[in-house]
Amino acid sequence: MTGGRKAYKFPQLILCMEMETVTLDEKGRLTVPAQARATAKTKEFVVITLGKQVQIVPKPSLKQLLGLSKKVTAKDLRDEQERIA
Repeated sequence: MTGGRKAYKFPQLILCMEMETVTLDEKGRLTVPAQARATAKTKEFVVITLGKQVQIVPKPSLKQLLGLSKKVTAKDLRDEQERIA
C-alpha cells in the first residue's frame, strides 16, 4: 500500500451503495440513520453477531420466515455457522 491508504476487507459485505459511521451513545444505544430506516421500511431490526462483526438487518416478517423454512435446513444453518466461525 502506498500513499497512506488502508485496505479494508468486509467478507460479509456483498454490495453497499451507502455506508455511514455511527457511534454508540453513553447508554450504549445506536441510532440507525434516517436514510437506512426509510430504505428498510421498518422500525424493527435484528442484531446479528458473526465473530467480531455485528450486522443490523430489518426484522423479517413471519411470511418471509415461513418461506425460508421450506428452503433452509438445520444442516444448512450449521454449515453456514461453521463456515463463518
